[in-house]
Amino acid sequence: MREFFEVRKRDNGEGFYTLTDDAPEWLRDAVMAAHGEESPNDWRYDMCDSIADRIDDIGDALTDDDAHEIADGLVDIWNAGRTAWLAGDLSRATYVDDAVSECIGDGSSIIDMIGVGQYLCLRDMASVLIAAQLENGGES
Repeated sequence: MREFFEVRKRDNGEGFYTLTDDAPEWLRDAVMAAHGEESPNDWRYDMCDSIADRIDDIGDALTDDDAHEIADGLVDIWNAGRTAWLAGDLSRATYVDDAVSECIGDGSSIIDMIGVGQYLCLRDMASVLIAAQLENGGES
């Protein structure tokens, strides 16, 4: 799956992840579905690339249950990364709202809750890409 992602450069020299021109339609559909309610954006493409890399590492042993481990390994560890993720799209607050429901009363900080929200977002994305990979068996 990872072979169908590449880094391209914008006119200002900034790099961004995108799908290659020969990426299969099922993968294009999965990446769009992994964007959820958001418009296509760099963070989602970057995370889809990272998820695809981990899916490839797991290989034939891939199961639906791998979404948790993949998502857990991709959550930002730095506060600035977490707050930048939240600021990147206002709809991401919904993930944090869900995290608050899970964290109420356990002494979690706002940064912890943002991290849980990011985890929930990444888990959803990983689940979409895993399902697509399992359904298509890596066919191109």
